[in-house]
Amino acid sequence: MELIYLYIRNYESVFENEEFNFSSNYIAALKDRRLSVHKNEKAVNGYYGENVNNVVMFFGQNGMGKSTLLDILGMKRNDRSKDTYESCNGQQRIKSSYFMLYYLYDDYFGFEFVDDSFVKGNGRIENLDMQGASENGALYKLPMGTVFKLEDGIFKYCDNILLQWLRNQDVNNKVEYAYFTSDKYNTRIGSRYKEYDYLFERKYYLEGNSYQYLYQYFVKLEEIHSDLLKERSISIINIIKVDENLMERERETVSYLYDRKNELDQLFGLKDRIQIQMEELSGVRQEPDERCMKDKFLHTFYAELIEYYFLEQLVGWSENEGQKIDIHTPIPDMDDFELEVSSLDEKDRGKLACHRLLNFQNEYIRLLYIIKRNTDESGAVDLKSVLRYTLSRVETAAKETVDIGDKEAVLQLAALLEALPEHYFQSRKKIEVNCDTGKTDEKIIELLKWYDHCFMVRNDEGSANCISKIVTIQTAEMSEGYRVFLDLISRTVSAVYSINPGDSLVLLMDEPDRSLHPELSRKFLDTLLDCIHQCKDRKVQIVLTSHSPFIVTDVLPESVYAIDSEDGRRKIKRNRDTFATNIYYLLMDSFMLKNTFGEYSYKQLKHMMELLNSNNHLESGQLEWIEKVIDRIGEKAVRNKMMQLYQKREENRSELAARILKETDESKIKKIREILRDHD
Repeated sequence: MELIYLYIRNYESVFENEEFNFSSNYIAALKDRRLSVHKNEKAVNGYYGENVNNVVMFFGQNGMGKSTLLDILGMKRNDRSKDTYESCNGQQRIKSSYFMLYYLYDDYFGFEFVDDSFVKGNGRIENLDMQGASENGALYKLPMGTVFKLEDGIFKYCDNILLQWLRNQDVNNKVEYAYFTSDKYNTRIGSRYKEYDYLFERKYYLEGNSYQYLYQYFVKLEEIHSDLLKERSISIINIIKVDENLMERERETVSYLYDRKNELDQLFGLKDRIQIQMEELSGVRQEPDERCMKDKFLHTFYAELIEYYFLEQLVGWSENEGQKIDIHTPIPDMDDFELEVSSLDEKDRGKLACHRLLNFQNEYIRLLYIIKRNTDESGAVDLKSVLRYTLSRVETAAKETVDIGDKEAVLQLAALLEALPEHYFQSRKKIEVNCDTGKTDEKIIELLKWYDHCFMVRNDEGSANCISKIVTIQTAEMSEGYRVFLDLISRTVSAVYSINPGDSLVLLMDEPDRSLHPELSRKFLDTLLDCIHQCKDRKVQIVLTSHSPFIVTDVLPESVYAIDSEDGRRKIKRNRDTFATNIYYLLMDSFMLKNTFGEYSYKQLKHMMELLNSNNHLESGQLEWIEKVIDRIGEKAVRNKMMQLYQKREENRSELAARILKETDESKIKKIREILRDHD
C-alpha cells in the first residue's frame, strides 16, 4: 500500500496541469483525459533499503512553491476543505482542483478527490467507470477518498469512505502521513480536529522534540565529535513556579493567595533556599533530613503540584466561571466543617472531589480537610492522595468550559518518576540521565514517551494539560546545527514508530537541511535512512523539499522534480544530472544560483569591471585599490580575467603618457589637450 501519484489541474494559478510520481513500483500518467498506471520495469528496487519505498525531492530556489506541494499532500481534511472551497455570493466556489492516487492491494486503487471535476463534466477522466453509481453520491462529502478496481485499463468504482471500505474488506493496513515543517506561519495547516475515515490520516509535526527517541539515539551514538556534542545526558527538571503565576492578579488578591501558599508550605514542610538561609542566620536549629534524594524530589514534586493546581489552575478555572475570589469572605472553621462532613453518609463523604464548584474559601477548607485526613501520626502527609483530590477538583472546575487531561497526565507522570532507580535523582528538582552507558533503560524510555505524548496533545480538546509548566527536558550542550540535526532524526523515528506494523508512512519534510552545517546536510539522508531501517515491519516513503545541493545528490534523478518559474507559473523540469554529482558543479548550475559568489563581492567585481572597461579617467589610487582586490580573488579564472582587464588599462595609461611626452614644444600644446580630452 503506497502513494503513487499527484495530479494538479490547478492550484492558486501557480501550478497548472502538473503531475508527480512518488512510487518506485508504479508509474502513473494522465494524458488526453485517460489515466494510466503501469509497473515500473526500470525501478532500482531496494536502493534505499528494505522498508523505504522511495525518496522524492521537490528542488528549487525559495518562492518556487516547494512547500506548497507538501501542503497539498499533507493537509488534514478540515484544512484541505478550507483551502479548496470559499464562499462567494452565497455559493461555494472551488479554488483548486487535484487528486492523489494510491495502490491499495491486488488491482484496487484509492483516489483522494478534493473536487468532483475528475468524475463528471468536461474534465472527467474518461476511463473512470462509476458502475451506475451517482457521481454526487460517491463524492457526497468532499474531499473524499474512493476505491476503484483496475480491469483492462478501466478504473471501476467500488465504494467511498476509503478507510471504512478497507476495514470492511478485512484489510488492516493503511497509509498515514507525517508532515514536518518549521513554518509556524503557514496558514494552510493547523487543524486539531480528529481525522475521520474519508481520507488517509495526516499528522502535523510543527514543533517540539521526541525525547524518547533522542535518548535512544544518544545511547547508540558511538562517534562523538567534541566540537558537536560535549556530553551525552538528559535532565528532567521540576519547573513548577507557583509564585510567578500568583503575581498576575490584583495586589490584595496576590497577598491573600501568598498567605494560603505559606500555610500550605508549612503543612507540607516546604522551604525554599532563602528560607533555609534565613533560619541558619537566625540560629534556628535545622533538623537533619535523612531521606534519600529520590524521596526529597518526589515530596517536593507532589507538594508543589498540589499548590500549583489549587492556587493557579483551580482558581483560574473558577474565575473563568465567574467565581471571583472575595478576600473578605472568612474561611470556614475546621471543626464546623468536620461536623458537617460527619453528618454525611459514607457514600457522600467519598464524593467530596466530585461536588459542584464552591467559592475559594469553601474549596480551601475542603483541601485542608483532605490534607488532615491524609496525615499520619508522625505528621507525614500522603501527598499523592491529596494531589489526586486536587486534580479532580480542577477537572470539575474546567468541565463547564472544556474537558482537560491533567489528572491522567500528571498521575501517570508521577508513577513513572516513582519507578525510576534512586541514582538518577540529583537534587530536589533535578533528575539526570547519563547516556554514556551504552544501554537504554526501559523505565526512562517509558517516562520520556509519556512526556512526549502529553506535550504533543497539550492543547487538544479532551487531553489538554499543563505538562510544559510542570516539567522540562534539557539535553546535553551542543552546537545549534547538531541539535537541529538530532531533533529531526529523533522526531522522524517517533513518527515512523507511531504507525502500526504493516502500515505505510508518507514522510513529508520541508527543507530539513535548512539550519544544518554543510557536512551535516551532506550526511542527513544517510543518517535518516539508517535510523528508519531500524523501524522494522513499517514501510516509508520520503518526500522532501530543498534548495540546497547537499541532499539532492543522494536522490535518484527520476525522483527529483526541479521547480522553476515561467510567466508567473511553475514549470517542472525532470532528469537533471543531480545524482552522485559533484556538489561544486551543482552550485555552478544557474538553476541553483544566479552566480556562485556572495552578492556583495559579486557587485564589487562587477563595478570594477565597469571601471576598467570604461573610458573614464581613473586615479592611480583607484587602480592600486583595484589591483589589491584582484590579488585576493580566490577563483583563478576570474582573477586572471580581471587581471587582463587591469593590465590592458595600465597599458593604455602608459601609452597615453608616452604620447604626451613626445609632444614637447609649445606648438603641440593643442595636440596634448586633444589627447587628454579623448581619454577624459
